[in-house]
Amino acid sequence: MLKEVRYSNIEALVCRRKKNSFRKLIVMVKIKLMLYSLLAIWPLLYCSCVTVGIEKASYEVIDKEGKFEVRQYKPQIVAETNGTAVYF
Repeated sequence: MLKEVRYSNIEALVCRRKKNSFRKLIVMVKIKLMLYSLLAIWPLLYCSCVTVGIEKASYEVIDKEGKFEVRQYKPQIVAETNGTAVYF
């Protein structure tokens, strides 16, 4: 009977070690999934932050049919340069 008790104690220790190593494996897999998901989401977050400073021209809707609109934009300067030019 003593041999059976000793064997069951060893078996319990082995079982505990297996459980602990399995738990560590699960934690590692969860960490990897979180890192991969952050790497996948990062470009989306970066792109949305870059487009925040883009100016939008004001307009007035003249006619609308379904998805399409006819718009009247207010006058605006699109590009302006300063400098001198030499023409041949």
